[in-house]
Amino acid sequence: MAIAFDRSLRALRANRLRQTSRGVAVGATLAVLWSAWLGIAKVGVVKVADNGRIEVERSSFAVDAPVAGRITAVHGRLGQEVKAGDVLFELDAKDLRLKLEQEKARLSAIHASSAALVKEIEAKEKATTEQRQAAAAQGEEGRARIREAESRATFREGEKKRSETLRANGLLSAADADMRHAEAEQERAAADTVRTGTGRIAAELRVEESEQKAAIARLRREAADLEGERTMVDASILQIEHAIDQRTIRAPVDGHLGEVAPFQVGGVLKEGERLAVVVPRGRLRAVGQFAPADALGRIAPGQSADIRLEGFSWTHYGIVRGVVASVASEPRDGWIRVEIDVDAASAPAIPLVHGLPATVSVEVERVSPAKLVLRAAGALGAPATKPR
Repeated sequence: MAIAFDRSLRALRANRLRQTSRGVAVGATLAVLWSAWLGIAKVGVVKVADNGRIEVERSSFAVDAPVAGRITAVHGRLGQEVKAGDVLFELDAKDLRLKLEQEKARLSAIHASSAALVKEIEAKEKATTEQRQAAAAQGEEGRARIREAESRATFREGEKKRSETLRANGLLSAADADMRHAEAEQERAAADTVRTGTGRIAAELRVEESEQKAAIARLRREAADLEGERTMVDASILQIEHAIDQRTIRAPVDGHLGEVAPFQVGGVLKEGERLAVVVPRGRLRAVGQFAPADALGRIAPGQSADIRLEGFSWTHYGIVRGVVASVASEPRDGWIRVEIDVDAASAPAIPLVHGLPATVSVEVERVSPAKLVLRAAGALGAPATKPR
């Protein structure tokens, strides 16, 4: 019995030794495999921006109230498709429209007065022209009468001289000589009368022409004043029409209404108050705002990205895949903007629309776990990223 018990003890000792050797071998194997994994395996280094969103490639357009006023009509609804020029809101413009009608009536009166003045000026200019022509004819006629009277006076003066010679020679009586002298004096007086009358008529015609010119000048001044008034009324009408147009708030571009303020008819707007946002049609992209230390020198075009949309569980809807398209070179408000082209087909169950908030992840490099451990320990610095 003692011999059998001793054999059993030796067997147990040998069995424990074999188990210990086997455990050491397994541990050594695991250590070798783990060391190999640390040095050979590659894991992705990911930078995350939890303030991302889906945007349309083209910028959205904010619609603000250009002036203050009371709302009389609301035509825009959230999500509504609109075209450039579609009316979204209308503000009260009753007083402006009344003033516009008054200015238009005033403008019509000015046009009527201007037309009457133009006709009067044309009539006076025509009358002046005709009067000038008549004066020229009368002047020619007067000059002809003067020449005729001068001719008769000259003839009688010749007769007078001859009668004086005949009388001196005793060939003509004193009575006949005196008669011829009187006739010569009469003809000279008649010629002077004709000359004086013709000059008076010419002077009167010149006075009438001057008066006509003065009247025409006065009418032209009145027409110029009316033209100036018309210009001012035209400017006033344009200003009122612009003010009315500002109270009809329209969509600036084609697209859909991504935001609409909850204003109702009768509400009062302040100037500059946001009314709506029109999102133009265009290709969608993801945008992430990264810390400069995470983005500069690390994120580059061509790197892969994952977009997880808030409200759409990635375990149920999947993850939207993308590729980095561009990276801002300078921070803005402390962040670096990274734009990503998205592959909508990678998660077809998600309805991608402008404004969806998202978490954006970009794989900046793939390194061994050993390098990650050393970096964490501060033994190595992070290298510059190279595009994949």
